[in-house]
Amino acid sequence: MEFSFRYFPTVKIFSIALAWAGISVLFPLVEAEIKFNSTIYIEFIQRILILIAITIPFDIRDVKSDFKSLKTLPQLFGVKKSKILGTVLLVLFVILGFWNNFFLTTDIIIAIITGIFLWFSSEIKSRYYTGFWVESIPIIWLILIIFN
Repeated sequence: MEFSFRYFPTVKIFSIALAWAGISVLFPLVEAEIKFNSTIYIEFIQRILILIAITIPFDIRDVKSDFKSLKTLPQLFGVKKSKILGTVLLVLFVILGFWNNFFLTTDIIIAIITGIFLWFSSEIKSRYYTGFWVESIPIIWLILIIFN
């Protein structure tokens, strides 16, 4: 019998979030030999939350074409409940930002932008919507951090 993570519900979205959060938060700090503290752990959790929220529009876009065995969030809970879950994750992202107080204004703006893109996503949107607009969120985030 073949073992595959595809048979575990929502594993795809969490593996994407964990991988990106690890690469963008933890790996650079390990390489720089910086000791981890609560600020870093909160940033890591925040990154996971926002990445899951950013990934939901892609799962919504693909809900009709993905294999049912993938068990994405929209397949399991429906599009509207997935959007609600994404919004809750964005609220948690902002709440955790209060503890770090690093780029709180930036976190709020990115959460709002992500929420807008999340709520306007649908199964019938053009691939360019997610492929360009949703993919641009990290670039917008970077620009906001630079000019903050």
